[in-house]
This record gives sequence, structure tokens and C-alpha cells, in this order.
Amino acid sequence: MTSHALVTLTAIVLAVIFFSVPLVLKYHVYRPQRKLVVAGDVVTVGESLSSVWCQAVELESNSNFMSFIYESEPAVDENEVVRTVSTHHVVLPNKAQEYWGFHMLKGSVVNMSACARLIRADVTVVKGKSGLKHCLLEHK
Repeated sequence: MTSHALVTLTAIVLAVIFFSVPLVLKYHVYRPQRKLVVAGDVVTVGESLSSVWCQAVELESNSNFMSFIYESEPAVDENEVVRTVSTHHVVLPNKAQEYWGFHMLKGSVVNMSACARLIRADVTVVKGKSGLKHCLLEHK
């Protein structure tokens, strides 16, 4: 009788595991994602994609955007220099913050200059998501 109960208990535990693991994967690990982006953001879509649960990638926006599909991470040719110059005039109220995000390929070099009309104006350049989180928590 004891071995029959053990087999039954094992079967129930395995059934629960085999039923719950795919549900956890589908609805928690590989769940649909939303990314908040602003004009000028360049983001990669690819992390947390499953070939089992994901049949397609749907991108949605309330304004025009461009998207590109790459087989692998694009290579950076250090001999080829693409110079991009952009000028932005921004008027912010006192103690306001504005976020602009850019995805730079490995090996990219950025030169930046800024000037402000007011003496106490600051420009902060943050590298990486962890740096952004730290900066946002610091200036909360």
C-alpha cells in the first residue's frame, strides 16, 4: 500500500510540475512586453524572446518609427567613421528633467558638448541601464 501511495504522489507532483512550468514560462518569463521609448530612442528587441512561445514580434507606436532586422549583432568597422551632428534646443522649466536614450553599438565613440543659458543648469550623461536607474533614484 505504501508503494502505491508513493507512486500516486509522485505522479501528482510530476503532473503539477509539467503543467505549471510551461504556464510560468509563457505568462511570466516570456510574457508580452511593452517598452516606453521617446523620440530618438534606439532599442533592441530580442531579449526574452522564445522560439517556442513567440510566433511573431509586433511593434506598435503612436508615431512613425523605423525598424530593422539583423541576423546577428552588426559589426562596427572602426575605420569607417559616420559623423552625426544633431542640434536640439530644449526649454525646460525649473528642476525639470528630460530623458533621451540612444543604443550605441560596441566600439562606438561619442563626443558631446552642451551649453546652457543659466549657471545652475546641468547635463548628465549616463551609460547603461544600471547607471540610468541609479541616476533616477538619486534625483527622485
